[in-house]
Order: sequence, then structure tokens, then C-alpha cells
Amino acid sequence: MKQVTIPNDILTGTQDINLIHYQSEIDLTKSKVAFSQYVFSFLIEGQKQIHNTDGLLSIDSHEFTLITNPVCLMTERKGLDSNSYQSCLLTFNDKILYHFKQKYQIKEQHSPTTLCKNVLKFEYDQYTSNFRTSLEILPNQHLSQEILTIKFEEIMLYLLQKEPRLLDSFLSQNHSSLETQFRYSVENNVYSNLSLEEFAFLCNMSVSTFKRYFNKFYQTSPHKWMAKQRMHKASELLEQGKRPSAIFATLGYKTLSNFTRAYKKYFGVLPSHPTVKSSPANE
Repeated sequence: MKQVTIPNDILTGTQDINLIHYQSEIDLTKSKVAFSQYVFSFLIEGQKQIHNTDGLLSIDSHEFTLITNPVCLMTERKGLDSNSYQSCLLTFNDKILYHFKQKYQIKEQHSPTTLCKNVLKFEYDQYTSNFRTSLEILPNQHLSQEILTIKFEEIMLYLLQKEPRLLDSFLSQNHSSLETQFRYSVENNVYSNLSLEEFAFLCNMSVSTFKRYFNKFYQTSPHKWMAKQRMHKASELLEQGKRPSAIFATLGYKTLSNFTRAYKKYFGVLPSHPTVKSSPANE
């Protein structure tokens, strides 16, 4: 899986605010993405899936996003009726954000018990569809920072009026502790089919550092903790009458046979026997 930094690896020279016209003819692209700036991603054609600290988010061409997290796992897919994946990216740094808040006297609404979502998703309406079109016709080279700043302020002011709660959470940006963010990243993705390396990337850590912090916060290894969460969820779903073939993918297993082996190893019985009250085989 390739790794890319946005906007640095796309533009030859980055500024405080940048416009990127992105297009790909590849059917499916999976990437580890690091962001050196905040990003408005206006999807034009195709579909996108984002694994981030909030969990899995799916976006289609009727939606756009504001990405505030420094890292994510991203899958981009061509549209069913098109030959490409297309989007417009408007990236901006803390300097641009600070000046915006000062200019329009944005007051921060601190809510220490609520974590800001790291990817904000919006549906296109007539205004935002026209806004996206206005970006599409702008050149992404030799464009003044003044013009881009005006476009940034335009979309921010509109979203502040239309989606004040979402924008307030971003503008306030309550920073939580390392442990809170770590647990948030892990527990929102526990049923995702992610590798240990991908979990570490979402936490912006090396694998060895991730394992060290995991043991510190959970007093066990990632493998044991993940297995316990998935198996107990599986037991719960089976007791509700769900079939193994209907739940294995939602629990993060690639195949039914992988799930069956894991269940048998953990509980000592096959998941095809829901009448048996499951308890760990080693307890």
C-alpha cells in the first residue's frame, strides 16, 4: 500500500492555501494518506472510503468532506458510469484558519466532553454544487492566494450558517489526551479488517510504539484484545439468530472460514451451534 502526503506529494510547491484538481483512471486505489494541511475534498466522480480515528466513512459523488485528521487510510474507486475518479481539493493551514477566525470574530464553543470528528461529511445542495463547479473552472496553477482565500471564506461562512454544530466542533478543536485519542482510534475500528500496521498508522505511530501503548492502556496485546471484542460481539449476534455467513464480514474477518476457525479456537465450539451458550474455552 503506497503512502502519500497531501498536498506536498501532489504539488511542486505548497502555499498557505492550495487548490488541487485530482483525477485517477485506476479502478481501485488504496493508500496511506498523511495530511500536512486541512483538506476540503469535493468529490466529483467515483466513491471514497476513509478509515480514520472515527471509524469507516463512505463518501459518494453526492457528498464532500472536511478532513482534519493528520492521517487516514483511503480507498478511491472509479464511478460505475465513468472512466475515472475525480475530486477537487482545497487545502489550508493553521495560519489561514486563524485569520478566518479573527476576521469574522468566531468564538470557540468548548465542550470538553465531546471529541471533534476528524472527518466532517456534508451533502451537496444547490449552493455547494455550484461552489464545487466554481473550483473546477479555476486553474490549480498561477492562482493568487487572495482568490483562494476568498473561496475558502465563502465555503466556511456558508457551512457555519448551514451546519453550525459541525463547524463549531472543528473551529473549537478540543484536543484530548493521547490515551483518549488512542482508545478512540482503536475502538472505532475494532471490527474493521485492518492490519496491525494500519492501526499503528491511524494512531500516527510505528508498530512497536503502537504495541507498547496498547499494552499500557489495555494491559494486553492487540491480538488478544481484538479477538475478545470480536468474539463476544459474534456470540451476541448469534444469540440474536444471525447466521455466521451474515456476520463474519461485519466483525472484520475476510472469509467465513477464518471466522469459524477463530470462533472455534476461542469458544471451543463452532458458530453453527447458537444454542450453546458460548464462553471462552480457556476460562
